Amino acid sequence: MLCRRGIEPQLGLWNLPAGFLENDEAVDSGALREVFEETRAEVEIIKLHSIYNLLKAQQVYLFFRAKMLKDHYELTPESTEIQFFSADQIPWKEIAFSSNVHALEHWISIQNGAPDELNIGTLKLH
Repeated sequence: MLCRRGIEPQLGLWNLPAGFLENDEAVDSGALREVFEETRAEVEIIKLHSIYNLLKAQQVYLFFRAKMLKDHYELTPESTEIQFFSADQIPWKEIAFSSNVHALEHWISIQNGAPDELNIGTLKLH
C-alpha cells in the first residue's frame, strides 16, 4: 500500500503510511494510528520490517509489516490516492523519502528469496 501525499513535505509524492509518534505513545500504537489516520485502514502488525537511521536529521524510522484486517481503506486529507503496487509497478522516481525506498527494497528482496530478517540502514549525509 502506497499513499500519494496530500500534505507537505513532499506533497504529491508516494509514501508508505507512516508518521511521527505522539508524546507518550508506543511505537506499535503509533504505527497503527498513522495507518488509520492516512488510510482509514485497520491493520494488525506482523513484525518489525526495517529500521532506517537518518543521521543528519537525528531521526530513526521503524517500518512494520502489517496485514489489513478488512478490505476497507479510504482517501483522507493526508492521502489523496491509495494504491497497491506489485514490485515491478512501484513508481520509484515518485517515492517521497529515502526511508521508504529502503523499506520497499527490503520487502522486494524478501519477495525474491532473501531471508525475512530485520534490515537496518543508514543515510549518511556529509
